[in-house]
This record gives sequence, structure tokens and C-alpha cells, in this order.
Amino acid sequence: MKSMRQARRYGVRGAILLVWFSVAAAPSGAVLAASGSVPFAIDQLENQKIVASDGSELQRFGESVALAGDTAMVGTNDTVTGRSAVYVFRRSAGSWTEVQKLQASDGAAGDQARFGASIALDGTTALIGADNATVGGSAGQGAVYVFTASGGHWTQVAKLTAADGAAGDAFGNAVALSGGAALIGAHKAQTNGHARGAAYLFTGAGGSWSQTQKIRGVDTRNGDAFGWRVAFAEDSIIVSAQLAFMDFPGALYFFKPSDTGWVQKQKVIGELYSNLGQSLAANGNRLVAGAPTLGTEGVIYVYTQIDGVWRRSHTIASPEGEEFASFGYSVGITDTAIVASATAANVNGQSWAGAGYVFTEANQAWRYDQKLIASDATSNDSLGTTAAIDGTTVLLASGVASPGGQFLQGAGYFFTALTGTRQPAATVAPDPLATAVTEGASRALALTVTNTGSATLDYSVAEGGCERPGDIAWLTLAATSGSLAPGRAGQVAVLADAAALGQGLHTATLCVLTNDPARATIDVPVELTVTPPDAPTPAIQVTPVSLDFTVASGASASRPLTIANGGGADLDYSLDQHAATALPPSYAAARLAAAQVATGERPSLHRAVRVASIPAAGVPAVLGDWAISQMADNTPGDEGLACGVVGKNTADNSWWRRFYFGEHPQVGRRAGITSVTVSSGSMGPNGLPITINLYTIAHSVPADTIPTSALTLIGTGSGTIDSGLVSVTIPVSGTIDDTAALDLVVEYHTPGIGNWLGLFFPGANATPETHPTFMSSVACELEEPIDAANLGLPNFHLTMIVNLGDVVPPGCQQASQIPWLSQTPASGRVAPGASAEVTVTANAAGLAAGAYAANLCVNSNDPANAQVAVPVSLVVEPATLSDDLFCDGFDAQGSGCRPLANDR
Repeated sequence: MKSMRQARRYGVRGAILLVWFSVAAAPSGAVLAASGSVPFAIDQLENQKIVASDGSELQRFGESVALAGDTAMVGTNDTVTGRSAVYVFRRSAGSWTEVQKLQASDGAAGDQARFGASIALDGTTALIGADNATVGGSAGQGAVYVFTASGGHWTQVAKLTAADGAAGDAFGNAVALSGGAALIGAHKAQTNGHARGAAYLFTGAGGSWSQTQKIRGVDTRNGDAFGWRVAFAEDSIIVSAQLAFMDFPGALYFFKPSDTGWVQKQKVIGELYSNLGQSLAANGNRLVAGAPTLGTEGVIYVYTQIDGVWRRSHTIASPEGEEFASFGYSVGITDTAIVASATAANVNGQSWAGAGYVFTEANQAWRYDQKLIASDATSNDSLGTTAAIDGTTVLLASGVASPGGQFLQGAGYFFTALTGTRQPAATVAPDPLATAVTEGASRALALTVTNTGSATLDYSVAEGGCERPGDIAWLTLAATSGSLAPGRAGQVAVLADAAALGQGLHTATLCVLTNDPARATIDVPVELTVTPPDAPTPAIQVTPVSLDFTVASGASASRPLTIANGGGADLDYSLDQHAATALPPSYAAARLAAAQVATGERPSLHRAVRVASIPAAGVPAVLGDWAISQMADNTPGDEGLACGVVGKNTADNSWWRRFYFGEHPQVGRRAGITSVTVSSGSMGPNGLPITINLYTIAHSVPADTIPTSALTLIGTGSGTIDSGLVSVTIPVSGTIDDTAALDLVVEYHTPGIGNWLGLFFPGANATPETHPTFMSSVACELEEPIDAANLGLPNFHLTMIVNLGDVVPPGCQQASQIPWLSQTPASGRVAPGASAEVTVTANAAGLAAGAYAANLCVNSNDPANAQVAVPVSLVVEPATLSDDLFCDGFDAQGSGCRPLANDR
């Protein structure tokens, strides 16, 4: 299907993404495995790349494409010679070969007719649009040429023009062909002096064709571009108006035959600024239309005709959720598959490289199956400006690609579906699913299903064994089914409730059903140990959470601090003082320093290069019983991504993970972190300074996102790391008091190192991860953490282990006597349900004007919250001048003014 001539360019602020690869040669037809924050299928490279045999700069090969069986046609828009052409390719023994070059019989060099602006192919008949052709002296009126094939050779047999054509109509900008009917768009055609657009219906065969109707939308207006795309579908004609109405929502018009000709029966309007109908393709009683500018990502819609009415049956979003990628720019559809392109998609760090996405239908649902990318993807190639699909073959092309450095020469890529070799593979963990709760309590667990195969895995989970399913009263399941692309994992929420259970061991079984031919059914034992209820304990509550003082120099002020006991036993408490901690090296510190970064060679993102002389992976880091991770294998490898200048320096980098405690049954209501284990890649300098920062984020914040505005720092630790695929454990403490309400975010940060010390990469591997890796870098203009898959590196899975234990709050790690701070009383006891008040005083005597900070730490016998840090801030204001300086005899009696002395 014909698409717009130029990929839309968006002014998006972002990093310069340069991806470096060094991989061993792969067998012919090998594919690259990929994963991401959304179901992410295998990236498939092209089977064959094509260019014109006489290709040259500015030829724009790929302006349009058509595909039918073993025949493909590719149009050009040659602005150098001014005479464009269509190239015919034929498939034989799986290989495509150029067999003919077609040009208009009345064309000439310099005519700028845009022959090949659109192509429709049906059997041995082809329509080729020339939407800028001059007809009878009318420039830009447009024409369509009919070609037929005999013995594999194509010959022009007719030229079609509009009976009421006029200059600038762009007749032939879109074409569709169905048997003896031809539908031709003219999106600038005039009606009563306004360029509303029109479509023309011709019927005929061979070299004899006649116009039977001019089709117009009943409510079109000037500039709507009615006729931008056209299609035949079952008993309907569909015409899109890509710019319809104000705010460019776009629209689809549906026409049906009547005794008086084709009449408009239905109209669908898109959302604001969505450009619905930018792309259009139909097959039988189904239609797919692209809206590439909807929101920031674009969508495609599937419409199905039911009882004579076209209804939207499916909305398909961008599989990767990449912003401004123009998903839906071009589309194609068959009985069981849809291809949609995203011409501005980032591929392996190459911006606007473009990609195609294949969706297949099963059980009346469309699901993401494959991502199609060029093996030589380059920035600004915009692969997929045109697309076609037939059977199991896809043709993606771009007239703005510059293969071999030939500016805007254009290129096409053939992809053929892999068959017989792709199968899903299911693994389930933990097995058994075991936990312990006190009598009357409940515990949230997670069962993780992972797809280690090469095709989409469908799964569902039910209570009871696979042979004897049945309800289990003390178990509740949520999110019990899903589809997983290769390398991805999903979680099933399991709630074990001991409210009606006695003490002891209780067992059950869950059944996992999959489409894995080797593991269609998987029984997972569930073991719940119910323990006696805990003895009553105190529960401390400290308010306010911080104390702020502002006093004049030499003065003092006091504030109350309330310590309440919400538990069932006496609360014993004591207070001590600690020094405040400075802002640690982090993403935030990098932002503050960004304005002071020296100018020079601009840092950019780079992928770690695999060096043949260095082992592919290091020693695996051990996952202990009281540790959590999002990968089963944390062996450091060279899958990392970093910001810097290759061979020179490392810029600021932050690599991130977000942990969800409900997925880790060893974590209770309260979690303490004692250290974090991270690793390095094989390249880069030694002794790199690194910082591990711990944050909390509300569990209600959408999963698999890390907005920094939602983060609260709870701990920081620092150290150094060497390159060479090594793992280091950085001591860092942090406490999370409510693991149901809060998630843990870990930042692995380096502020960077100077020139000529090399570019450092973190340790990472391609082991399936339950949640994505994120990266940010102020130097590379990635100020917010971004999913690695959206940076073009879905296999960048950061190795990271969080080690758990009993810890103290970060504000209670530097005990110190603070001379300006005091508290009375310093200790006490609070009965259940009662509270006590501590008077906290800040005294500025002897302090210079300025800001001061400290922490008051409240220690208690609350087993769940043994220490609470209360930040204290003090602002000392400069002293004001005394009124004694102005005692001049006019002051009121009793003011305390001293008269000036007479020195005579």
C-alpha cells in the first residue's frame, strides 16, 4: 500500500544513540532474541534486501510497494532524472530477482509525473499511479496506468484519467484493484472550487476501462484529503480522509452499492490529532487502519463488518510503547496476519531507523508475534514508509533510506515467516510455592511463569490439580492468564488466607495450562504453614515526621515531638542525635551539576563490545536465601549500555531496577536492605567510583515505570568497581516499613571519570528478567529512567542482587552530639493507646547565620520499627540592629533607651 512520501519528523529531545556490536558469525537465517518491558517477540532480520539495478541518489526506491504471490513491485520518485519507474521482482527458489523496469509510455525525462506514486496488484493486472502527471496541459492532474502480464512480461494497456480532472487533483495518489474494478484516490480533487478530494471508480478488463462513478464524502470540506487511501472490502468501498476536520482526527468513509450506484452508509471519525486513515488495508470483511499520531505512540484499529455494519473490533497499541515512533504509518492485512510499521522506531540505538510489527490472529484475538528490522538499520532510514503482506511474506521499504551512503536511494526488505522451528517453553517458579503466616493472617505471593522458548507462550492458572481441578477456599488468584513473548515473564498473584485455618501445614495444588507442547500442564504444589499468633507488641508512631526551626542569632525555639503507641504492649523509647547526611552521588546530583559540564566531544550511548580474548561471562553472583533478584542468573556478561565517549571517558550513568515485594515470598510486611550486589562488563577502567542509592516508590505508581518525582531516598552506599566481569557487594542500608504499599527502587550510579580512562559498562546478560532494566544519564539527555528495550537493547538485563536483613534508617548511622540540639525527656515508656510528648529545642547561641541539619533518632522496642529517624533543620537568621543606636530624646518614656553621653 502506498504511504506518505516522507517520514514525519518529530522534534524530540533525546540522546545520541550509537550502538556498537561485535558478535560471532551466526548461521544463515539466524534470528536475534529480544525482550522488553512489554511482550517483546523475536527480532527477525530480513531474508533479502533489494535495490534497483540502476539505483542512484535521490531515486527514492520504495515510494510504493505491492506484493502478490511470487511477484512484487516497487515504485520510485526519481527527482534527479524527473522520470520515475516501477521495478518488478520475481521470486524463484526463495530468492527475489529484478526482472523488469516499467515506465509510462508517454513519460519523459523531467516530467516529474511521479509514476509509481501508488501500486495495486491483482493477478496479472497492475495499476500504477502517477499523481503529478500533466494531463492535457493541466499540471498535477494525475493519471493511472494499467499494465497486464503475459508470460511473465508486463505491458502497458491503458491510461486512466478522471472525466472532470483538473490541475492539482493528484489523481492516482492511491489505488486499489479488485477483479474488474479499480478505485483511484484524488485527495486534492476540486468540488465547487474547494479541494475536498474524491475517489473514482472504473470498471473494465485488459485495455478497456471506463469511469462509472465519482465518489465523494457527503460532508467533506476543503483540505480534508478525502481519497488519501482507498480499499475494496467484501461488499464495501472504504475511503480515508487523513486530514478530515479541524485538529486532524482523520476519518473513514464506507460506501455500499445501490440501484443508483455506490452511496455512503457509514463514517468513522478518529481521535483528535490521530490522522486516522493515514494507512488503510482490507481483506474480506476486515479492515485495518492506522492512526500513527494518536497520543505519542500511535495505534492501529481493526474493523469487522457484522450484519452489514462496520464495527471497531480491536485496538492494537504499539508493542514497545515507543513515543513518537509513528506506529501504524503503513499497514497490510491477510486472513490471519497484520503488519504495521513504525517509521520512526529506534532500532539498536539508531533513531528513526524504522521497523515492522507482525500480529497474528487466534481465537478472534490479535496478538503481537514478531518485530521486523533491517540487518543494516541506520538512523533516518524510516523503514516501513511503505509495507505489503501476502501469505507469509512481508515487504517493507523506504524511499528515504540511503543504502551504501547513496543519499535517498531507497531500499526494500523481504521477510518470510519462520515455520516449524519456533516453540514456546514454559518454566514456573517457585516450585513449590511455600510460605508461613500467623494464625488468622494472610500473605500475598507471586507465581512466576517464564517463556524460555522462541514463540509466544499462552498460559492460564487455576486452583486444584490439573487432573482434579477445584476451588481452594484459602487461596485467591488474580491475573490468572496471559501471553508471553520469548524471554518474558509474567506473575500470577496468589493470596494465602489463614483466617479459617488451624495451626500446622496446609497443602494444595495449582494447575498451569500452557501451549508449550512439552509442558501443556504443570502442577505446582502450594504449602502454607500456619503458626501461633504473635504475642502483643508495641507499635510506635512519631509525629511530626520532621522538625523545622527558624530563629534569630543567639535565640532558641522549641517544638513538640509526639510518640504514640498503637500496639498492644508497653512501648519503651529513647532518643539520640545523629549528623545529617549530604546528597549522595545520584541522578539528582548529576542534574544539579549538568550546567557545569565542560563543552567538548558530546557523550553518547554505547553498547558493550564483546572482546574475543575475554571470557563471555564472569563468575555468577550467588543469590542467598535472604536476597531478591529479578533474574535467575546474575552472571556478569557484556550486554551493558553506557553513556560516554568510546576510548576516552565515562559520563554520569544510572542503571535502575524496581522491585515488587509481593513477588518475593521471603519478604514480610517490613523489609530491611543491608547491601546490593552489582557487576561490571569486560571493558573499561578499574577503580570506578560507584554509588548504590535505595528509594521507595508507591506501589500504586504504574508498574514498570520509575518516575523520579515519585522517589524517596532511604539509603545510600558507595564503593569502587573494576572492569573484567566482576561482581561487588556494596554495603547500603534502608528500611521499608510497609512492603505492600511501597516498592523498592535501586539506582546503580557512577558520576563518571575523566578523559582517556575509557568507557565503563555495567555487567548484564540476556537471562529472562521479570521486570525491565532502566537507564538514565543527564549527559546523554536521558534525565528520566528509560526501559532498556526502548533504547533498542532489549537484552540489556542488569545483574543485581538485593541482600536483606535487619538495618537502621539512613539518618541513624552517624551518632553525634549536636551542640545546638536538645530533647526532654530523652527516654520514657508509653502504654498501649497512649502517647508522650518530647520537647525538642534548637538553640542558636554561638551559631553563625546559616542553615544547619541533624537527625533525631527514636529508638524503641517495636520489633517492626526499632528506629525512626526525624530530620531536624535549623535556619539561623542574622541579628538585627538594636534601637539603642537611635536613642535621641524622642523615644517614649520606659522604652529602655539610653541617652547619648555628653563628652564636653
